[in-house]
Amino acid sequence: RTTRRPQRSNDQRPRLILTMVRRLALIAISLAVLGIVSAHLSGGKHASTDQYFLDIGHTPDPILAEETTTFLITAAHKNGTQARVDSVHVTIRRDTTLLAATMKANQAGSTSFNYAFPKPGTYNVTTTFNQDEKALVEHTTSLTAQPKPTTWYEPLWSLAT
Repeated sequence: RTTRRPQRSNDQRPRLILTMVRRLALIAISLAVLGIVSAHLSGGKHASTDQYFLDIGHTPDPILAEETTTFLITAAHKNGTQARVDSVHVTIRRDTTLLAATMKANQAGSTSFNYAFPKPGTYNVTTTFNQDEKALVEHTTSLTAQPKPTTWYEPLWSLAT
């Protein structure tokens, strides 16, 4: 004996569709929050403070000396909402030597910039998120620039044999 499910009336269908739309919206919001907290490019590091998660993303990975590296640095509250800040200040140092500094105003908890590390080695990248002219959160991370690989090309006539 087979049991037939009752047909849904036309009155129930709009409510069912609305429920499905709400579920999809909840999933989309959840994925967006995860994207804010983990905004790595092809490489990077996570850090956290008492109140914030920080994501220091970069591409390419690994970082290559003498090649442009793109950074995306994001701060989010631990509840998952993006930090609202007045400005973001980033410095890059090798040992005690300041190599680069950038300040961007009216940022929504993130900043992006490009930088080419001059030589292979370890560099300190310090990011300060400011609100009302006070440091809201500051973090320093060490990144290593690898030597630029040497490319060897075969002569075209050697490929034909």
